[in-house]
Amino acid sequence: MPPVLIVIPVFNEAEYLGPVLRGLRRHAPGLDVLVVDDGSDDQSAAIAREEGALLVQHAYNAGYGVAIQTGLKYAL
Repeated sequence: MPPVLIVIPVFNEAEYLGPVLRGLRRHAPGLDVLVVDDGSDDQSAAIAREEGALLVQHAYNAGYGVAIQTGLKYAL
């Protein structure tokens, strides 16, 4: 079983998720990438599919990205 990297996009998914996934494929071609989509941004799911990543969508997690962003902001 190949290694799996879990990606949880939390902001600017449309701008950054595609390049990150392409970079991972280029530098670690045997790596399976799993993107967790909280349902707050439909672009995350579409980008993950376009880039060939595995996708988990969980509607009950809606908004956890905002919680992570808020926590990071105050941690800095």
